[in-house]
Amino acid sequence: MTGPAAAAWFCTSARTNNVGPKISLFLAGRAKEKWIEEGFRHYRKLLSGFAQVEVKEFGESPKELEQLTVKIPKGCFTVLLDVEGERFSSEGLAEFFRTKMNQGTSRFCFLVGGSEGLLPEVKAKANLRWSFSPLTFPHHLIRVVLVEQLYRAFSILGGRKYHK
Repeated sequence: MTGPAAAAWFCTSARTNNVGPKISLFLAGRAKEKWIEEGFRHYRKLLSGFAQVEVKEFGESPKELEQLTVKIPKGCFTVLLDVEGERFSSEGLAEFFRTKMNQGTSRFCFLVGGSEGLLPEVKAKANLRWSFSPLTFPHHLIRVVLVEQLYRAFSILGGRKYHK
């Protein structure tokens, strides 16, 4: 099975058969604001209807940032959130996932650095640098935007009416 049907099947199967894409979110620090945590949990729960989602938080010390390179699983398509990265429309992001899944990619790792960013060694491991905007955002807020945009992309693939 290929094309749109494959991506839609993949997303639907994640919910019913616990298969489908696995998404690992590597996030710097912990959000202190309750509203950020609530928003993150809300969209993470929605996203888990399309994909297996795991969250790995890490500290921002140089040692912890250095160890991040060995924590990224082999075979994971790694996406670094970076202000200088590639930009996608919502439909473009959905198409990106459709293409990658049709090519056999089943695991995606997203890296969100802290206020000082990530080490060059970590950045070098990324398969893609993705930018939401040329604007700078607090890294804790980005975790909410990230899971919402992932949910939006997978809801487009699954033919849901969330995206208008």
